[in-house]
Amino acid sequence: MRSKFEEEALVALTMFYNSPYDIRAAQIIVPNTSYLGHECDVLIVQKSGYATEIEIKATASDLKADKKKLHGHRSNYIRQIYYGLSEEIPQNVIDDNVPENAGIIMFYKYPMGNMNKGLYCSITRKPKANMKASKLTDKQIQYLTKSLYYRYYKLLYEKVNKSLQEEKSMTRRILYFTGCSGQIFVTPEYNGDKSEFKKFSSNDICYRDWAGIEAEFRDVKTIEDFHAANRRAQSCYCSSITGKPSIHPVVPDNEAIIFNLRQINDVVVIKEF
Repeated sequence: MRSKFEEEALVALTMFYNSPYDIRAAQIIVPNTSYLGHECDVLIVQKSGYATEIEIKATASDLKADKKKLHGHRSNYIRQIYYGLSEEIPQNVIDDNVPENAGIIMFYKYPMGNMNKGLYCSITRKPKANMKASKLTDKQIQYLTKSLYYRYYKLLYEKVNKSLQEEKSMTRRILYFTGCSGQIFVTPEYNGDKSEFKKFSSNDICYRDWAGIEAEFRDVKTIEDFHAANRRAQSCYCSSITGKPSIHPVVPDNEAIIFNLRQINDVVVIKEF
């Protein structure tokens, strides 16, 4: 997973007009790929067919750790390599840890008051080209392009699937009461509220939104109050079959059965009175 700095650096590299690698000037730009033998934070294939790697480092410790990598960013297909560095990395750390053949791209935060947000970048040192590097073949470029499509549609699928899962399930809540002796008592599960019953076209009925249901518990001071609040709250839910509420009692926590908390929007509200 990319850090916030890496994401903003990638945007600065590829999208801004003053970028040294405006996205329109490259044939393809691929983030986080190991296709050429080692992981590249950013792989840029120029229209000439030659590849440029950009290694992004947000901190001095990240840059120092990179020096220990066995592959040393060597590849028969990498024509140039740049280190994309945060302006917060001290110059002496840069001098000691960036290879002599690598160029340097510095990333800067926009000054206060500037309408732009995120980062902008500038080349402060040009790289020495690897003259033995080979151009990528059309087949290799096609593979990289397909990998981008796959990753895009995978992210799109995950986003849509997450949205569908959220839409399918109501919010599920339980409330806890801690007595003077330390004994914890638990309500049955409250599944949804008035607005969610309407949203999901439930055949059952709920008369109040969660704020109103939860309000029943605000003045609870004793276990008797907690039992009474639970009965009032559950009376807001009615079965479509019987037309009546089904009241389930509060039970000690060691007797509570809590199951199927599998949807990502399941919520357990814990209250101590």
